[in-house]
Amino acid sequence: MQTFLVRVWTPAAGEEDEERPRLSGMVEHVASRRRETFQGELDLLDFIQGCLQTPQEVRRAIVDEA
Repeated sequence: MQTFLVRVWTPAAGEEDEERPRLSGMVEHVASRRRETFQGELDLLDFIQGCLQTPQEVRRAIVDEA
């Protein structure tokens, strides 16, 4: 199991803009403490997928530190 903290910002009513993503925010992978801002759903999913594809040896080292 992997844990992520996701903080999401959405435009306030009346501030929607076709140029800006519908959502943005910050995501953190708890085990590795990696964090990144994202601009849209694809950025968020790319970050999560990247964390899940980390080699197993690195994951074990991170868990052992905790």
